[in-house]
Amino acid sequence: MAYETYGQINGVIREIQRGDSCCSQILRLDTENGEVRFTVMADTMVIENVRLRRGMRVAAFYDTSLPVPAILSSSIPGRDCDSASGRTECDAEFL
Repeated sequence: MAYETYGQINGVIREIQRGDSCCSQILRLDTENGEVRFTVMADTMVIENVRLRRGMRVAAFYDTSLPVPAILSSSIPGRDCDSASGRTECDAEFL
């Protein structure tokens, strides 16, 4: 395996949701760069099979050479934006 193509995300688990299948979970992490969501599947390796819990510090690794869907932001810079909550939220009249 070419480990040089792997990226790393470090953060604290803030939320765990059920995924689309019986064996998947969606984790929401708070990182120093903001919120990150990722899916843990049945074939995801969790070191020592530790049960993931809210409040845990984790390091997640992913293959940067694999394609991922592009998700475009619906925000328009400079249009009624509110960042007081720590997240930038904007109201857009159109996309």
